[in-house]
Amino acid sequence: MDAFVKCIKDDFDRFQGMLEKQIEFCPADLWTEKVAGWYFWQQLYHAFYSIEFYTRSDEESPQSLFSPEVSMLAAEPEHHLDKDELHAFAAKMKQRAHAYITATTPQNMDEVNPVVSRRLGRELNRLGTVIAMIRHYNYHLGCCDAIFRERGLAGVY
Repeated sequence: MDAFVKCIKDDFDRFQGMLEKQIEFCPADLWTEKVAGWYFWQQLYHAFYSIEFYTRSDEESPQSLFSPEVSMLAAEPEHHLDKDELHAFAAKMKQRAHAYITATTPQNMDEVNPVVSRRLGRELNRLGTVIAMIRHYNYHLGCCDAIFRERGLAGVY
């Protein structure tokens, strides 16, 4: 694996691990509480779902557990996920991200990701896709840690 790609994969794994720690760290009463517009667990689910959003082709069947509207925080879910269900989904998304990241090379990182480019309405290449995945994780990691801190909890970051 290229040293640059390894560095990106290591950063991805670091932030994936922190999001997974937030699942464990979250008190039961906060898990299904609506904060900042969404259920706490739903914000974590959305962060993991973003991997599929960024990497799934139109021909692939979705692995998501909810409709695109629920997954993209545009609608309310009909039921809550428990921590085990979210951990299992996170593991699937980690595998998916690893496959995409490790298939990224210095030779192909400028290739346009046509599906996500169409979804976003702007051009994004492979490297931009990987960076967007990490950036999106960091955004939700910070949001969830802020929620923890508002409740007097230490957070994980």
